[in-house]
Amino acid sequence: MKVLKINTKSKNYNIYVGHNIISKLNLILKKGKLILKKNLIVVEKISPKVL
Repeated sequence: MKVLKINTKSKNYNIYVGHNIISKLNLILKKGKLILKKNLIVVEKISPKVL
């Protein structure tokens, strides 16, 4: 799993990229101590094998 850190003028975001992220979502939330007010989940069944 890769974590891309995005910094904007007003906020900071982490983007998680990898295989089987949905099943690891609970672990990611606990590890990062994240409280989500808004979120976006994008799932693509066909993705390049590079990731």
